[in-house]
Amino acid sequence: MRVEVRRMEDERASMKREALLYDKLSESRVQCRTCLRRCVIPEGKAGWCRTRINEEGNLYTLIYGEVSSLSVNPIERKPVFHFLPGSPVTRKWRLRNVRPCLK
Repeated sequence: MRVEVRRMEDERASMKREALLYDKLSESRVQCRTCLRRCVIPEGKAGWCRTRINEEGNLYTLIYGEVSSLSVNPIERKPVFHFLPGSPVTRKWRLRNVRPCLK
């Protein structure tokens, strides 16, 4: 168990990098420019997202190299022209080829 905790701490340390989008302010404060919140983060504190921390007047990211968001989209939204050539596999094909019913 202790070995796993140490491994997790090593992984976290390897993901910590100095952030790119920030401005240094007075009194060791920094302003994060990653999102529209523009957090002003005092020394030793984290931003609203808790992924950026201020250490000695420098802003560090704690999730460098990690996935920050994930989205699942249906394959019909992608241009899959050659998925099954000659077969109607996309929703757009079905919508494009619907014939109006005339009575």
